[in-house]
Amino acid sequence: MINWKLKTLLSILLVIAISGNLLGQVKVSRQVVDSATHAPIAYADISVRGKTINTILSTDASGRFETITRDSALMVVISASGYGFFNYRINPYSDTNTIILIPKKLVNLREVTVSANFNGIRFRKDTTEFTADSIPQRYSADVLELLSLIPGLSFANGTMVYNGEPIEYIQVEGNEYNATTIIPFLKSIQAKNIEKIQIIDRARQQLTVGPVKPGNGTRENILNITLKTEAKSKILGDAMVGVGTDSRLTGKFSANKFQEKEQFMLAGKYDNTNGVVDGNTPGAGENKQGEFNGNYSRNLDKNNKLGINIKYNQTSQQQQRDVLRNQVLPTGLLTSQSSDSTKIDNKKFSLNLQSDNRISKAILSRTFGGFSTADGTSSQLNQFQYLNAGAITSSGRTSQYDRPKERSASITNNLFIDLPGKGGSLIFALNYEGKNANHNNEYFSDIISNISDSLPPKEDIVRRRNPVSQQERSFNWAIIYNVNLSSKIALSYSQTGAIGKETQTFNTFDNLEPGGDSWKLNDSLSADIVSRDVSSISYLSAALKLKNADISAGSGFIYRHLTGHTLQDTATNNMANFLPFISFNLRPNKESAFKLDIQTSFAPLSASQLLAVTDYSNPLQVTASNKNLRNETGVKYTLSYNYLFRKSLANLFARFEMYNGKNKITTDMSYDSLGRQYSHPINMDGYNTYNFNLDYSRFLFNKKLNIGISSNMLWSQTPIRLNGVETNVKATTINGSLRLNYLPAKSLKIGANVGGNINKSIYGGTDNTTNMKSMNFQGLVQFESKSGFTANATYTQIINFGLPPGLNASPEILNMSVGKKIIKGKAEVNLHVFDLLNKYNTNTRTTGIGYIEDSRTNSIQRFVMGSFTWYFGN
Repeated sequence: MINWKLKTLLSILLVIAISGNLLGQVKVSRQVVDSATHAPIAYADISVRGKTINTILSTDASGRFETITRDSALMVVISASGYGFFNYRINPYSDTNTIILIPKKLVNLREVTVSANFNGIRFRKDTTEFTADSIPQRYSADVLELLSLIPGLSFANGTMVYNGEPIEYIQVEGNEYNATTIIPFLKSIQAKNIEKIQIIDRARQQLTVGPVKPGNGTRENILNITLKTEAKSKILGDAMVGVGTDSRLTGKFSANKFQEKEQFMLAGKYDNTNGVVDGNTPGAGENKQGEFNGNYSRNLDKNNKLGINIKYNQTSQQQQRDVLRNQVLPTGLLTSQSSDSTKIDNKKFSLNLQSDNRISKAILSRTFGGFSTADGTSSQLNQFQYLNAGAITSSGRTSQYDRPKERSASITNNLFIDLPGKGGSLIFALNYEGKNANHNNEYFSDIISNISDSLPPKEDIVRRRNPVSQQERSFNWAIIYNVNLSSKIALSYSQTGAIGKETQTFNTFDNLEPGGDSWKLNDSLSADIVSRDVSSISYLSAALKLKNADISAGSGFIYRHLTGHTLQDTATNNMANFLPFISFNLRPNKESAFKLDIQTSFAPLSASQLLAVTDYSNPLQVTASNKNLRNETGVKYTLSYNYLFRKSLANLFARFEMYNGKNKITTDMSYDSLGRQYSHPINMDGYNTYNFNLDYSRFLFNKKLNIGISSNMLWSQTPIRLNGVETNVKATTINGSLRLNYLPAKSLKIGANVGGNINKSIYGGTDNTTNMKSMNFQGLVQFESKSGFTANATYTQIINFGLPPGLNASPEILNMSVGKKIIKGKAEVNLHVFDLLNKYNTNTRTTGIGYIEDSRTNSIQRFVMGSFTWYFGN
């Protein structure tokens, strides 16, 4: 009985508690619409925060969102593509206005419609969007580390690529930057400040003067980064200074701010550690670098924007190298041993001013100045000996010295217009460029040759000066016109053209008395080259847009008239060719894409390749031009496929390329008894390449493990002529790698990368074959506790197979660091140890047309460094 009464009492109390809680709640329903058109904004992101509620919603197809709360006040943050971010305060009990009006933000993103949202991925018409918090990250991961985990996004040769297509521009909060310019800044911003990463395929809105790519030349890929609300009011970046043993110094700073009206990026550094403190591979030689990079832009009002970019870079490089080269000839191997010492100092400064004006649906961009200067010095000392069949045929030393100076300036106007009616766009760009360059090259050679056993050694001493002046002036234009005839049919016309003049003066002075100061102009080795180039390339294409596919086809037409003359010779080259192409894109669903491209290409000649000019500046390699050269043409076939698996955040990308070339500009090489190489360009048919790429990445174990597999297979056949014998070089290159990143917790990351390379070249008509095989391994451990203790270790080893004695040590490097976050995480102290095992070296093997080369270069050795870092806004 007591238990029954107790249960009854508890039930009554529970009902009263629940009823009281429900009576205190209220339903909040609002509709988000465009303030100008009053059209509902579908699938906008809604963040609702209060004392008892913190949730993220999305508006439905009618622009409406709903939630339940018992808070007396709510803060609502609305985010929508093309509208920016807006904050609203709502009183759920007294506010009866059910409509929220937001104004449109003038950005360059195309208006698109949301079609799916799953697992942090949102698909739009031309946009793939990733929520940054859906990608596992370390506590202190930077933006580049975050981007490296985005499915399909990778970095290759300094270029950001998404499923095989380059990212041309990066936007931060709708403000556009060149991709290569902004990447260094992203290293100093922590990923926790990022809200979304968007990959956008849009109609091209800016033009760089140069040939427009067939098929997709009217479109461009950009990457847009949006910041979290609290990060927009902060200056993001860091400053670091480090001092180490062996006189190692490093220092850097970066400060970035991205607001709607004002944006700036400032960065500078000095480093003589070859960049190893930043996690880079040290490379060869001893390098010092100092640089400053500044970007500032301001929106004067909603239609006008001004910007300035300043860059300064100063580098100093010193390198000592030992080389063993086997030159493959139809008659056998020609072996050379050499050692050279090189020192290069360079300074470069550039300044750009830009203004953007929006008039109605047009954007006019002007870049003034484009001014840059470059000064430097370079010197090289080379000692060598050539061997043939085991006997020394020649030996000696050469030295070269150069002091280059360059000045350039440009003015560019770029007009983008959104066409009314059925839609379309017009872009028109004008550009003027001018450049003056001077080189003061001086070289000395002392070659002793043993031509035969019956003749005494012969010594050949040459000392020359080669002052070279170069002037370039060019006027360039480009235009793209896109028009939609209907919802399914579009036309596109593009044209780029240039009118240019180039003047080069080569003067050669012979030293009459070795070691003396008596010089005489050598008329036979001096030349004035004046070239004029008038060229234009136009593309006309039609596109048919179907439900899940589109087809574009058309043809380009190139016209070029090139004339060049010296005091002794005149050359003319005319080119008029059609360049047909077809492109087929199929999207069976939102996640996959299939693409087929067939393009005709060409490679234009330069006047220096045609005129009868011989370059004697390198005593060991004399090159001459060829007046009878023809323009190279070819056809490239590309087939690609990619699939993005939303559930597992996996991405599959595959591409096959085939190229058939005609009139390939290749080389005719021969050697004299001293081992000197004589070469000049020739045309030969039979150039073919076949390239296959495969990349697959995915997350496993609740996103704690990211695995990636990539491979590349390249087969090529290149016709060449060696010592008068026509032959083919058949080369096969196979690369493969396995990537692992394990993040069991935000405090710990374990990574590994294992790869291999096989390179084999076979020279037709001979028994000579070159082979190169290598393997590489990289391991990474990064730890950061909640109390701020950090520890990092990286290990890298490259194993080269078959290297000769003395050059066969495998590069091996172990770097470690420990640190502690201090001042509430605003600063960090670190102790770095570079090359703990003291086994790093730069032994490498390279192969090329007709040779295989093994080399050893000096590099920095083990050192210890202490550093202090201050974080801005992170």
